Amino acid sequence: MRDILSAAMLTLSVPVLAAQPMTFAPRDSGFVVSSTASGAVRKDGPFLAVTLARHTLRAGKESKTPTKVIGYRVGLARNNAQGFWDIERWSDVVPVQASMATGDTKQLPTTLSLIPIDNLPSLRGTWLVIQVEVQREGVVGSTYSHSSELTLD
Repeated sequence: MRDILSAAMLTLSVPVLAAQPMTFAPRDSGFVVSSTASGAVRKDGPFLAVTLARHTLRAGKESKTPTKVIGYRVGLARNNAQGFWDIERWSDVVPVQASMATGDTKQLPTTLSLIPIDNLPSLRGTWLVIQVEVQREGVVGSTYSHSSELTLD
């Protein structure tokens, strides 16, 4: 019985790393495919672990032809001196391989993306960006959505 109590006490004393809730929204509503998502981010050793529990893609209503969604990835961003995004690190690409017609909505499954953060001095002033790679009429491009600022450090 004492061993069980000791194990329970030890378990209670291990700190649990807090996760920051995240919501992603597109910066531009005119994208051929817009990405909105919610989930959480936490530090996990040399990585940021980004869980997207609800991730939705919406095809724009202006598009006259179907759009192929190739995949997406999550990046860690900062503003540079000119006020533009600099993506410091990316997760691996999560393949989607879906075709979306005008006005379609697609709910993606829950995913975990890992962004390497080793050798970064701080996460202050950073936020997360989702880059969705799309192809329409033979042209490959990207659309973006972003989170609020990270409070982890």
